[in-house]
Amino acid sequence: MHCRQQPTIVFPALVASCLLATSVSASAQTLPSDVESMTGIWAEHCSDPDDFFSVIGADAVIDMNPDIVFHTDLARSWLAEEGSEISLHEDGEVMRLQFADGEFLELYSCDALPGQNGVFFSEAVQFKLDTAELGTTCEVDRQECLNQFMSMVDMGNTGNINEADLSRLIRITTFFGMVDEQETSTQDLIGAQVLAMALAPTVAQAFIRNFDYDGDGALSLDELLVNRGQLEQDLAGLTGDTASGLEQSLRQQLDQLIPLLMQLQ
Repeated sequence: MHCRQQPTIVFPALVASCLLATSVSASAQTLPSDVESMTGIWAEHCSDPDDFFSVIGADAVIDMNPDIVFHTDLARSWLAEEGSEISLHEDGEVMRLQFADGEFLELYSCDALPGQNGVFFSEAVQFKLDTAELGTTCEVDRQECLNQFMSMVDMGNTGNINEADLSRLIRITTFFGMVDEQETSTQDLIGAQVLAMALAPTVAQAFIRNFDYDGDGALSLDELLVNRGQLEQDLAGLTGDTASGLEQSLRQQLDQLIPLLMQLQ
């Protein structure tokens, strides 16, 4: 018995074959019923920036290495390869994937992404992980759901969303607006993040000026929800199974932000 290797050059082919071979139906899924236990960053070598990393959050996976980033539904990812089994060991710190052909792969829980991926993509990765936790809360407590959403966005714990908080959201939106089930070049993503870092403060400032009704230079939850009952309903309806709904909303917002960013460039 031996470990399955994940060389950089064969990873795209591995992903493509798994997408073709794995059905989206429940019968084809071999993932644990408690998917929340898998939430996190996984790799064979957590400190190696050249390694292959999988970020599992809610019902989706972000796979990345130094060259490409790939974002797909959990049930369509290579983790759900037909006939494979997944088990967690050592108090959830080790994920063992046993494949139908007898080969296996052991991934370890990582605290963060190393190298350039960590520098440019950690915000989006953390948002993915936080969204998974938020979905569980929203199933049972609507008000706590809204409070935790604010905590996710309010990085300074001020109780409001300021220009820097909004700029961070724009950078995250840029990431998720570009990655999808087609392989995305890491260099293209880095270029987009650099552009977002340069232009996001201008967009964020304009957004605050539009909706800062009390003139304190930041946005409260009440100000965000003025005439926006649908946002509150969307957050209240967020569940563990649909935690990516918030991410989808960000994608829709990106469709409006990109033209503005291009005009400001």
